[in-house]
Amino acid sequence: MNVSDKPTPAVLPKITQGRSPAYPSIPLSKAVERLQTVIDAGVARNAYPPETFYKLWEIGAQSSGARATMAALNHFGLVDYDGRGDVRKVKVSDLGIKIGLDKVPGSPERAQALQLAALTPAIHSDLYQRYQNMLPADVVLATYLTRDRGYNQSTVASLIEEYKDTLAFAGLDKPVSKADSAIAPPSDPPPPPQVKVGDFVQIEINGSFLLKEPKPIDEIREHEGELWVFVKGEKAAVKMEQVTLQAAPPAAAKIPPVRELQNDPPPPNMPDVRMVGDRLIISADVDLKGLRKLRKQLRMFESMLSMGDDEEPEQDDA
Repeated sequence: MNVSDKPTPAVLPKITQGRSPAYPSIPLSKAVERLQTVIDAGVARNAYPPETFYKLWEIGAQSSGARATMAALNHFGLVDYDGRGDVRKVKVSDLGIKIGLDKVPGSPERAQALQLAALTPAIHSDLYQRYQNMLPADVVLATYLTRDRGYNQSTVASLIEEYKDTLAFAGLDKPVSKADSAIAPPSDPPPPPQVKVGDFVQIEINGSFLLKEPKPIDEIREHEGELWVFVKGEKAAVKMEQVTLQAAPPAAAKIPPVRELQNDPPPPNMPDVRMVGDRLIISADVDLKGLRKLRKQLRMFESMLSMGDDEEPEQDDA
C-alpha cells in the first residue's frame, strides 16, 4: 500500500462553548484590596471615570483584567455605576464605604457588611441558600453549576475556588454560633432583586457588557425551570441572572401644551386684514391716515377676490 493511498484523517470541527452566566472574576478578599486602594487614595465620595480606578490599580485601561476587576467590585456591591457607555463613571457604594472606612478592630458592622457583600452576587446567594456553610464535594458543586445553572465546564473550577475563598474571607464557612448570631446573615438571604417587563437592563457575561446601551425588557418567559429575559431588539433570550438593572435613559424634553388666544387688538393705524376663504376679517383702530392705508389694503384684497368674477368692481369716489 502506497503512502499516498492512506486515508486522510477527518478534520474535526472546532467546537465553541457558549458564555457562562456572570460571576466575580476575583474573590471578595482581592476585591476589598482593590477597594481599599481606591479609598486610601481619597477616591471615595465622588464618581470618577473607570480609568481613574485602573490607574490606581496599575492595570492597563484596555486590558480585559481591568474591566473584569471593575465588574467584580460591582458584583459584590462595592461600587456603583453612574451613566453608561463612554460617559460612564464609577463611585464607591455605601456598602464599600462601610467596609473601607471602618478601621475598628473586630468591628461587627464591618463583619456584617462583608457578609452582605459576599452574598450579593446572584450565584453566591443561590449557592449559600442551597448549601449554607456545608459545601459538598467539588464534583457535586461542578455538576450543579454546569447542569442546572448553565456554567461552562472550563469556568466552574475557578468559580468554585473564588466562592470558597469569599466564604472564608467573610466568615461564612463556619457554623453560626450564638455569639456570632448578631452578625450572621439570615439562613435564607433575600434573592437579588428581580427585573420586570419595561425595566432597562444590561446583559453582562463574564464581566463584559454585550449591549451598546441599556435596553428595555420585552418579555420574561419560564423555560425548563428557569427564567429567561427577552430584550427589545434581540432575538435570543438570556438567563435572568445575566441581566443587571440599569437606570432608564432620561426622557425627551416634553413640549408644553398651547392654547388659542384671542388676537390682541392691532396698534393704532396698523389695520389687521386677513383673508379666510372668500371672506375678510378686519380689525382696525385708525384715524384718517390709517383709514387711507386700510383702503389700499382693501383694494388689494378686492382684486384678489374678484379674479374670475365678471362683475365690475365699484370705483372709489376719491
